Amino acid sequence: MKKIAALLIVLGLMALGVLAGSNVFADDSVDRAGKGIRKGGEAAAKGIEKGGEAAAKGIEKGGKAAAKGIEKGAKAAEPAVEKGGKAVVKGVKKGGEWLGRGLKKTGEKLEKAGKE
Repeated sequence: MKKIAALLIVLGLMALGVLAGSNVFADDSVDRAGKGIRKGGEAAAKGIEKGGEAAAKGIEKGGKAAAKGIEKGAKAAEPAVEKGGKAVVKGVKKGGEWLGRGLKKTGEKLEKAGKE
């Protein structure tokens, strides 16, 4: 009987040891899980922040590229506008010359008609 009682006491102590150990491990697991969640949240926050910064830089670069493109387009159009203006002046000049010749001929015809 003493052996059985001693065995039961030993088994009881072992059971208590297992329970105590499992509580310690459970607390440790909760702490680890908490730390993991915190680190995950911090990493997510850093990722979001970096993503925002990258987006801002991309928008800034896109704006600068658009401005350069507009500037280059304006510079490229400038010679064409200048040529177009010169062509208009040339056309007006030629038109004036043709009109002058036509008026001269008409005047000559009127003189001939007046002399006759």
